[in-house]
Amino acid sequence: MNNTFKMNLLGYFDDSCKDINKLLNDEALESSRQRIEYFFNKPLKKFTNEEFNRYVSSSQSMNNIGLGSANEYISEKLINPLASSKRVFCYGEFLASIELCALFAEMLAAFLIISSNEKHKLKNNQIDKLRITEKVKKLKKTKIITDTHEEIFLFLHEERRKFYHHWYHGHEQIEKAALNVLCKSSILASDLLDVIDKEENIKRVKQYLDNF
Repeated sequence: MNNTFKMNLLGYFDDSCKDINKLLNDEALESSRQRIEYFFNKPLKKFTNEEFNRYVSSSQSMNNIGLGSANEYISEKLINPLASSKRVFCYGEFLASIELCALFAEMLAAFLIISSNEKHKLKNNQIDKLRITEKVKKLKKTKIITDTHEEIFLFLHEERRKFYHHWYHGHEQIEKAALNVLCKSSILASDLLDVIDKEENIKRVKQYLDNF
């Protein structure tokens, strides 16, 4: 049997990981079980069926992020928030998942602005004052991101606004919305993380931090 294999920073998953009972009881799947437990830092036997089903649905829907970065800026500011957003989604904390995805998008846009600042000519204290919409506009104008990336950045920003700032916006479809936000965030991650994880970009970010 040929399994569809997904080894990524957002949790291990392949076709054998769809059934929690099989994972718990089949010794041949011990390695898969351990990898999932490592991602959550939690024994699989403590998962509810609902939590595990959300892990399956999110793993099947999200893009792969197959390469890790040894750089602390990328791990701390980008990868960790996105991984956390998936974990809290699985636990049913949908608002928190949406918030963490918005944080990921904010930090990703900031990193892209900093690492390409020779095109924007901004002073250090100007960069952090820019709104996400302004950062995205500059990134699109200088062709750092595509039309699709621009749409996703703005979508993530607007989804957060709807749930956190608009009283009229209901929560009836919040699980569906949170999963969609996760999927959109994973597209940005899979498209852009490998691009920014370059030595010259890391040097620019370090210089930016050193100037504070």
